[in-house]
Amino acid sequence: MILRMLFRPLTLLLLALLLALLLAACSRIDLAYRNLDRLSMWWIDDYLDLNAEQKAWLMPRLHDDLDWHCRTELPRYVAWLDAQRGLVQRTPLQADQIESQFDALDRAMQAIAVRITPGSIELLRGLDSAQVAGLAERFDEDVRKWRREYLIPTPQEQIDKRSELMEKRLRPWFGTLSAAQRQRVADWAREANPRTPIWLANRRQQQQHLLTLLATRSAADFPQQLTLQLQQPESRWSEDYRQAYQASRRDLATLLADLVNSASAEQRTRLVEQFGELHDDLQSLDCQH
Repeated sequence: MILRMLFRPLTLLLLALLLALLLAACSRIDLAYRNLDRLSMWWIDDYLDLNAEQKAWLMPRLHDDLDWHCRTELPRYVAWLDAQRGLVQRTPLQADQIESQFDALDRAMQAIAVRITPGSIELLRGLDSAQVAGLAERFDEDVRKWRREYLIPTPQEQIDKRSELMEKRLRPWFGTLSAAQRQRVADWAREANPRTPIWLANRRQQQQHLLTLLATRSAADFPQQLTLQLQQPESRWSEDYRQAYQASRRDLATLLADLVNSASAEQRTRLVEQFGELHDDLQSLDCQH
């Protein structure tokens, strides 16, 4: 997870597209897409403190990745959005129908992981000891932030915050939620809350594993080990996290199915229109940039 956060240059856009039911609609998706290489450079540099030579090496590769993504992956997202417009009009909608749509995210993430693996290997092998130490410090900052945000608040405060965030993400797609829909979101947040420590432990484990790999970045098997971490991160998941991940995925699919099934005619029309607008925005993007 951490590796993909750091080195997949298209993460933000990918999540915005493939988790469209969860994220706020982007009215300027074209602007975000055009600037994704700069946003990615800023994100990576925030963790690695790259020098001028490394930045000069990395930026053309981010441009190439964005060009590849626009030409190869974007048409698949457009087709996916077409399918979602039909899906949300089905009544009743089953949770497994939504859960199967998450596979599109998995496939897209895998394609990006494969694409960025060679560049990630080269970049990480070239880090100096000060940059690795800085990355470790940055990871420690993340842990402190996670504790403040997710562990220190009382359980009810955590549930309320999770509910509030989900409602915010849903509002552009459904408009104002009904009282019953808001209660359904609150129930989902309550069910998800006990998994928070497991999620945080997994993220910390991924951080520590990356640091362990970087300590041996001059070793002959470093490319193979990093390739495994980038392309098959689930191979290092704990059994607790694997079960929590699967349960969270099912619960999310069930929540979305319940919300769509309880949607008013106005909400359903809004959903279809939002998918259509995002579809049209993506389809109109010109890869000649």
